[in-house]
Formats: sequence, structure tokens, C-alpha cells
Amino acid sequence: MARPRKPINLAEVTNLASRGLTEEQIGAALGISTDTIRRRKKDYAEFGEALKKGKAQGVAMVTNALFKNAQEGNVVAQIFYLKNRDPENWRERVEHTGKGGGPVETVNYTADDYRAAARKIDSLLDDD
Repeated sequence: MARPRKPINLAEVTNLASRGLTEEQIGAALGISTDTIRRRKKDYAEFGEALKKGKAQGVAMVTNALFKNAQEGNVVAQIFYLKNRDPENWRERVEHTGKGGGPVETVNYTADDYRAAARKIDSLLDDD
């Protein structure tokens, strides 16, 4: 016979998730296993929604704090915010394509090639 289900307060689930706790930590706080968390998410939509709502609230709180810091002149917060909210214009990236967007052309030089280049440079310098 299966063990009776432990009642879970969904408001508490939302609160714990909003504070950034992992599902494992939420399970520990509620006195249930991570497997039980997974089963409840699968079997009870309202449980999964409570977790999602809490996680969204936590992200919103951090986002608001970051935005406030950016508005107050914190340059690191400003850069982080812009890179993540508008990556097309603020991303630090190096383009790794060749002509016309094709592959980068690679050239393999031999030791003889380097010696020939050195002789050419020497001759150009000697002409002065």
C-alpha cells in the first residue's frame, strides 16, 4: 500500500522558489525528496505553476535590483544589463568569417617561406 501524500502548501513552494532555492533545497525545506518534487510537478499542474511563479518572482526581484543599480550609475550593472537585454548592439564578439561571410582562409607556411620573406625584408632594408 502506498504511503499517504504529504500535504504541501503551494504558497510556501512559491515563496521558497522566489528566494532562489533549487528544487532539491525546496524539497529539503518541505521535508520531501527531489523525486517527489518531480512527481508532483508532473502529476499536479498547480504545483508546477507554484514553482514557476516563484522562480519568475525571484528573477523579477533580481532584475529590478540590477536595473536600479544601473540607473544609479553602476557601470558594471549598466554593461551587464545592456549586453543581456540588447545583445545585437552590445555583445562583445569577434567575427570569425572570411570574405563574403565564407570560411576563414588559412595558409600554411614552411620554414623556407619564412626564410624567403626574411631575405626580402633584409633586401628592402638594405636598399635604404
